[in-house]
Amino acid sequence: MTTAIFFELDGTIVQRSTDEHPLRTAFEAEVGDVDEEWVDHFDEHVETYRAEVAENPHERALADVCEQFGLDAEPAQLAERLVDELLAAETVSDDARESLRKLGAANELGVLTDDPGEVTDRRLDHHDLAEQFEAVVTAEDAGARKPDGAPFELARERLPAEEYVLVGPDYERDVEGARAAGFVPVHYEDGDGPDFWATLNALV
Repeated sequence: MTTAIFFELDGTIVQRSTDEHPLRTAFEAEVGDVDEEWVDHFDEHVETYRAEVAENPHERALADVCEQFGLDAEPAQLAERLVDELLAAETVSDDARESLRKLGAANELGVLTDDPGEVTDRRLDHHDLAEQFEAVVTAEDAGARKPDGAPFELARERLPAEEYVLVGPDYERDVEGARAAGFVPVHYEDGDGPDFWATLNALV
């Protein structure tokens, strides 16, 4: 039986190495200052754009911040710096890399993510993960975010298999969404660490 294993990158394979919001560092670098109201305004608006599956959600939310607070900054440049800071604050553990190598030897691997396509591409390149996956499906590609069925259907189209698995950290979007779409859900909870990857290897 052929099995396709998809991953939501953020919070599973890729982990944050700090709790510091990367936008704070981006503002300090590009504007020379940072205010918590700017960060809160961004967080609220970027989530709205992501829920709408809008293009360039980071840049749009930053344009809103610049307009709302009269910042003399270029939203596109801020968005670029934000992703730079995000990547700099991320890590991929050796256990995760080893598990991907082992899983990929006998299964087809893919990415099924709610993150914007540009961020996903840069994340895969930055962490040298692109060659590990046969297919990458983003919410932008499908026109909807999990738990909607569209991303799962697109994953099936891009990576034909007899059985499908989704590994993700969000219970509603990843676990319930996967189950409803006929995928086997594997819930990654923060702090699972190496034991999670050993368990996943045993399951498949």
